[in-house]
Amino acid sequence: MMHATKLFFLLNYTLIILFIIINGFVCWAGNYSLDLNIPSSLNPVGSGAKALSMGGAFIAVCDDGTAPSWNPAGLFQLEFPEISFVYDYTERKEDSIFYETTNRKGNVYEFKLNYLSFVLPIADQMNIAFSFQNFFNLNHEWNYEHKHISKEYLEPIKIYQRQEGDLNAYGFSLCYDFNPLVIGITVNNWNNSKWDQVNIQKGKFGEPGIMSIEYSDYKTESFTFKGYNFHFGFLWDITKSKSWRIAGILKTPFKAKLNYKFDSFYQEFYDPIDETPLKETHLEGEQDNYIRMPLAYGIGIAHRCMDKQLWISADIYRTHWEDYELEDVENTRRNPINWKNKADSSIDPTTWFRLGVEYKKPNCIINGKPVAIKFRAGIFYDPAPAENSPDNFYGVAIGGGISYEWFVFDLAGHYRYGNNVGESMYEDYIKFSQDVKEYKIYASVVLHIPHNIPCVF
Repeated sequence: MMHATKLFFLLNYTLIILFIIINGFVCWAGNYSLDLNIPSSLNPVGSGAKALSMGGAFIAVCDDGTAPSWNPAGLFQLEFPEISFVYDYTERKEDSIFYETTNRKGNVYEFKLNYLSFVLPIADQMNIAFSFQNFFNLNHEWNYEHKHISKEYLEPIKIYQRQEGDLNAYGFSLCYDFNPLVIGITVNNWNNSKWDQVNIQKGKFGEPGIMSIEYSDYKTESFTFKGYNFHFGFLWDITKSKSWRIAGILKTPFKAKLNYKFDSFYQEFYDPIDETPLKETHLEGEQDNYIRMPLAYGIGIAHRCMDKQLWISADIYRTHWEDYELEDVENTRRNPINWKNKADSSIDPTTWFRLGVEYKKPNCIINGKPVAIKFRAGIFYDPAPAENSPDNFYGVAIGGGISYEWFVFDLAGHYRYGNNVGESMYEDYIKFSQDVKEYKIYASVVLHIPHNIPCVF
């Protein structure tokens, strides 16, 4: 495992969740380069500038087209058909150290469609929705040098790594209002998730002044992820005035298929380089593996006050990462977070907390029609799973929105950071830690289909 090239840990959800899967999986696939792991958010939150400007405390609010990504029960609040889409810009700065000799700084910049949905009321008490969400953006690129601790390496190893792809899900949601209790369900199809990776490593080893050998290792990989799961949600207005509300969400565990293909080419030459390789190896293959995604659930509470001008909401969310497993072709099951079997692993569940507020300014009038302006802010604690105890991540958010007739625009700024994270991931092999700073900007547009436009549905 120490000499394997592992894929990079994502985040999004952090969940990034699949950077850990990828790193863990590739370790036994062949004889490749360094273990690298990029700690990121393993808690895939929902989407939308409105929700995320409230710090993600949206389970009990969820009153726009992004409700399927937070709590499908919230769809009942939408009275008319609407289309919503969300774009996000991400800038992530990573400062990593491993083997106590290599410091790698990396930046990630991405601008992408994050969410798209169409909500349709089909009865007085029932709404449905079709949605697409980019849960994790797996694009990364690094180009750096590694100073190996072994004296056999005569110069720093040159490493280039690039990964491109996404982890997406298409969803169908339905909710029914039993007044005062609303129940909702979303079916997620993860079958459109693919990503590719290129790894190039070049170096020189041997005995100083006696013999040196240059080598190059080139590898391409491709992955597909397929599976289905369900989200069940409820929403209950506790008081008749609807000033207090409690809500919950449960995300079912599921078994996903991970197909892996690789093609690698390794060469060694005497230095100075001879035309005839001293050693040459070409490997390629394909394997089907399975990932068991864990159970997750959350609960939220919201209070509406000041004549319904102020929302205050809080969420708590828990994911059972101790049940997260990768099953290989030999039916061996291990937790990809620390690459240990369940009996030897000390991975605990993670529990995140989010708190947010939204203030609606009294309507102003433009051309005789009301314009609503809203201001929002939030804070959150977003831990990532790790051996013995979770890694701590914290964040703040701020934003606002404006609505005029059938048009709604929301904007959010989001900052998340963690220091000295990922230390336990390779504690048996290397000294590894990372400081992460992540900046996000979300922009959402919601288009309500006006009342006076006939709806064929």
